[in-house]
Amino acid sequence: MKILSRKDAMSLGSKTYFTGDACSNGHTTVRYTKGGMCKGCIKMYRDRDAIRVNMALAGTPIFAMRVHADDHAAVAAYVQALYMQRGMTPPAAPDAPPAAQPQPTRWQLWSRTYGAERALEMIRSQPPYSPEEQVLLSDER
Repeated sequence: MKILSRKDAMSLGSKTYFTGDACSNGHTTVRYTKGGMCKGCIKMYRDRDAIRVNMALAGTPIFAMRVHADDHAAVAAYVQALYMQRGMTPPAAPDAPPAAQPQPTRWQLWSRTYGAERALEMIRSQPPYSPEEQVLLSDER
C-alpha cells in the first residue's frame, strides 16, 4: 500500500490513506481522510459499543469502572448499597468464575490431533514421560 499523508490523500480525493505509523492505540491500518481515524480504532469502538447496546437491550446495567482485582467484592457491595438507597432491586450477583480446567496431557492432545498410533510414536521419541504416558507405553509391550 502506498504511504501518503492525510493532506496528500485529501488533495487526491481519496477516502482513505496509509501513513505506515501506528495510531495512539497501536493499530497500523488504513486511516480515513474525513476524520483521520484508523479502521482498527473504528472497529474497536464499534465492538465495544455493540456490547454495551446488547447489555442494555438485555436489561443488564452497565457500570464502566476499572477496579483492582482485590477490590471487586467492595465494589459489588457498594453497587448493591446504591441500588438499595435508590429503592431499586439489586441485580443478582454474578456466578462465581468457573474452576480452572486441568491442562490436557501430551497424550490427550496428540491422540486427538494425530491419532493413537502416531501419538505413541511421538511420546516414545520425546521423554520425559508422565505417569499416564508410562502406563500407556507399558501396556503396549
